[in-house]
Amino acid sequence: MTDENKELLSAMKDMYMDLKQEISEVKQKVIKIEATLENQTNKNIQLLVEGYMQNSNKIEKIDSISEDVNNISLDIRLLKNAILHNTEEITRLKMIK
Repeated sequence: MTDENKELLSAMKDMYMDLKQEISEVKQKVIKIEATLENQTNKNIQLLVEGYMQNSNKIEKIDSISEDVNNISLDIRLLKNAILHNTEEITRLKMIK
């Protein structure tokens, strides 16, 4: 084997070793990214979903309370009308007496 071939082979070996090292580093970074996705991102997504569900439940409760308030408001209007009618009737009866 000639010196030129030995140098070429040595250079190729160095390139292979550098490439192997870079691939190893990329693998480690991918593992870290996967761990981050699993441990942080998925957890944050779960927290967002839980928050959304809590808000959804609160909105349902607010809708129910709103309906109750509307019913109470209607009842109050009916009571006001009845009171006004009774007051007018009492006034009318006092005039007759």
